Parts: sequence; C-alpha cells; structure tokens
Amino acid sequence: MNSSFETRVPAKWVLTGEHSVLRGATALAFPYPALSLNLFYSKTIQGELPSESIQNTVKKAFAWLKISEPHFNFRNLKVESSIPMGSGLGSSAALCVAVARFALWYRNAKSDLLECLALATHLEDTFHGKSSGMDVTVVATGEPIAYTRKNGGERYLQGGKLPRFELIDTGARGKTKECVALVEKAENLDAQMARASEIARAALLSFDESPKESEKQLIEAMKLGESCFESWGLVSPELIKQKERILNEGALAVKMTGAGLGGFWVALYPSS
Repeated sequence: MNSSFETRVPAKWVLTGEHSVLRGATALAFPYPALSLNLFYSKTIQGELPSESIQNTVKKAFAWLKISEPHFNFRNLKVESSIPMGSGLGSSAALCVAVARFALWYRNAKSDLLECLALATHLEDTFHGKSSGMDVTVVATGEPIAYTRKNGGERYLQGGKLPRFELIDTGARGKTKECVALVEKAENLDAQMARASEIARAALLSFDESPKESEKQLIEAMKLGESCFESWGLVSPELIKQKERILNEGALAVKMTGAGLGGFWVALYPSS
C-alpha cells in the first residue's frame, strides 16, 4: 500500500443516561470537537513506536478483520490526542473508532459505519469490560444522539440550536471499571436516570421555540441525573463543593458527565 491514511475523531460528553444505558435506559450524548484524537499512517514516515495500548488495539482490530500482518511496522503509525485519559470524554472510544477506520481502510474495505461501529465496540470492550457502544457511536457519527443498546444511536437535533452548556474540568480522574462496580450495587436508580433522559430530550427538541421553558426542564433533568451519581457514590465531598461553587458563580445546573469519580462537570448557563 503506497497511499497514506488520516482520520480525526472528536471527544464526547454525556448529558444524561450514564451507566443506566447498559441496562436499557436512553442516554443523550454529544460530540466535543474542541478536543480530538488524530491517527495518521504512511509508509514514508518513521516515527516513534506508539504505546503498547495502541499497538494492542491495532493488533486486535487486525485479528477481528482477519488481516495477517505479522511484520506490520508500527513506526509508520502516529497517534496524537488532546483528550485527557480518565476524564469521561471518550479517550478510549476515540482511539477505538480511529483504529477501526484505519483497519478497515488497510483491508481495502469501503467505509461502512455499521462495520466500523461493530469493530470499535469490540475494541472498547478491552478498555472497560462490556461496552454499551454509546461512546463509539457518538464520536463516530460526530452528531448528538439518543442512544439505547437495543436501537443504537438515533441522531436528532439536526440543525437545532443547543443551550449554553460548558464543560469544566474537576481536576480528578476516575477509572470506568471502578465506577461500574459501584453502580452495579445500586441499579434501582436506573428508572430515575431514564426519566432524566426523557425530560432532557424533550427540552432539547423544543429549545428553539421556548428556550426559557426548556432551560427549566433541563435543570430538572440534570438534577435527577446528578442525584443518581451522588447516590451511586460517584461524587466525593470535594467534588460536591466544586459543584456548589459553580452554581454560586451563575450556573443553572451542574452534573457530572462520564463514568464518575472525577473527569468533567457539564454546566448549564442562561442562554441569554
């Protein structure tokens, strides 16, 4: 192969539905292009060896696609990412989607979103256990989605205006597997998180016509979602103090996004 390959994958954030999505609830997820992962391949470059994690992800993709390349030169592959690891912004999902796209290209396969998602989800299982598929779907499509494990990612808000959401770094980092283990002890909150997604989705779809009323609904939804995180034990006392400070500084609502125990807050501010 003489040609080169390059792909860019955005970060992501989740408004509602984390964890409960694994058991059938809807999650609302958004791309976050301010942060991204870039993968570049060319036989003309000879860079440093990628990390062992990246090499293993490529090997797993090749095995899944039955590509036999025992002497593949990883120095021809370059991966750069501005997505912080353990931040809840989809660093592993971005890598898995980028590698899936690359492996399909390397196999001379046409770009097929469904096959890319299947492979990327398979790869992400390595990082977090059984993946819901939500993270890889939102970063692969690059559009807001309402995601369920049964129906996949339903795109919505096409062309619609979003409320004023801002992401704020907690400065702490959590591990998804640890968070999942805590949540599995309190699955009774799934219905509450599902309700949060239902309210939030209705609010987002009506935001253009009635922004103030939509903001009220989003405040309710985010409070429900954040209450789940706190009941799951995924928000430390120090993080609660951060949340209260952000609210005192003018946010309408604040909720953790991602797995928990750190990462980023998503804060809703008045749109006007």
